[in-house]
Amino acid sequence: MIPRTILIFPKTEWDSFTRRGEVYALAQAAKEYGSRVIAVNRPLCPLTTLTTKRHRWREWFSESKLQHLSDNLILASPGYWLNDNLSWRIPGIESLNIWALRSWYSRLTRMLSLSGEPPLIWYYHPVQGYTTKLFPGSFNVYEMYDPFRSQTGQIDRTALQFEPGYRDRVDCFFAVSPSLTEHYGDAYRSHAVSGNGISRRAFCTLNSGAAIPDPRIERIPHPRIGYAGVIAERLNWKLLKALVTRCGDLNFVFIGSEVGTSVHKELGDRPNVHYLGVVAQDRVPNFICGFDVGLLPYQYNDVIKYANPLKFFETAAAGIPSVAATMDLLHHFPAELIVNPADSADEWEAAIRQQLVSDPSLLRKKYGSLIEEYTWEAIAKRVLALVAKTTRTSAE
Repeated sequence: MIPRTILIFPKTEWDSFTRRGEVYALAQAAKEYGSRVIAVNRPLCPLTTLTTKRHRWREWFSESKLQHLSDNLILASPGYWLNDNLSWRIPGIESLNIWALRSWYSRLTRMLSLSGEPPLIWYYHPVQGYTTKLFPGSFNVYEMYDPFRSQTGQIDRTALQFEPGYRDRVDCFFAVSPSLTEHYGDAYRSHAVSGNGISRRAFCTLNSGAAIPDPRIERIPHPRIGYAGVIAERLNWKLLKALVTRCGDLNFVFIGSEVGTSVHKELGDRPNVHYLGVVAQDRVPNFICGFDVGLLPYQYNDVIKYANPLKFFETAAAGIPSVAATMDLLHHFPAELIVNPADSADEWEAAIRQQLVSDPSLLRKKYGSLIEEYTWEAIAKRVLALVAKTTRTSAE
């Protein structure tokens, strides 16, 4: 069976961690196994907290540094000697970090009356592989959700360096797409696809047709061709420029944070280009339901090849068809939901206009049960069932 305590180490600060939905769902699913989930926020250290995490300095003065996020999920903020992105460069510091985290967990065990057995360790980045050393005999899960590249396509060489070193300590490896799993999985003793998902609440809102379009998108005339996500150099701006220039009758809508570039810089001040800014996560469905066609206009590279695009599942739940750059995963879905044209403006325009004739209400009814399998709740149940199966096999 699954250990009674699960420690999850997010790759980034909790507030910016893109898989928070998965952690909440894992906590809910873990109740069936009698397990408690603790998300370990990026630990505080004397150097980086004061220089790059000033918004968290108050946590130094919090006695417990615990937040109860749900009835089975606690967010904890321990401290250690030096940020793990730096500590591996200095001999002995990583050992001090391990000692500090063991001491913290010992105090946490007494505070929360946790089981004395080793917790299950779940981490997301190879630099965090040292967490597999925290507790002798722990069951360790490593989940990979990107191919070691940044939003701008830069290679994460530290991740590439560290990933092989912890393979023998990992009991179960998950990756978010079949391509990533096929590429890395055989090096691990147990591997499977986890996936990307949307919350069941968002799915139900979108698939029922109950989402009410935000007034900001309602002011934009139809047809609306929408992109929701990080706006960065990874987008195929050359293609987008060609599309917005030649398709003056289509309105291109962008929502999301701008990283390293901007919609205005790349596409200028065209009347059919609309940037609506950053949208709170719980409001995203109110914008997506206002799209007529979803757009995933990425440059083709290894990041995109291995990607599992979350926003596709949101548009599909709403019955809104999409046009996307070629991604291995998307070939498994019906063309009524997603088309992957070749990298030319002619084919993208033809695909967009083809998708515009779709009826969202019919697509929601036809494919709702398919997309429901990609909610975080469904993914969490499948993943924990695999973990439970692996723990039983390891014990036999």
